[in-house]
Parts: sequence; structure tokens; C-alpha cells
Amino acid sequence: MPVLTVAVELLGLLADSEDAVTSEASARLRAAAEATAAPGR
Repeated sequence: MPVLTVAVELLGLLADSEDAVTSEASARLRAAAEATAAPGR
């Protein structure tokens, strides 16, 4: 996943969740970051 896609995803999650679902947003961001760091997986 390109870094730009991760950034757009993060912005979308922040805009959608605001304060309500911060932990879910963090989990999704972490998963996206791991997928970016390990593209072979």
C-alpha cells in the first residue's frame, strides 16, 4: 500500500471517528502501517 494511500486513509479515519473511535482508528492505522512496512506479506 503506497504511503499516500495510508495518509489518505488516516485522514479519513480521523475525520470520521473524531474522538469516538480513536482506538479503532489506531488499530487500523497500525495494520496499514504494518502492511506498508512488509509489502511481501
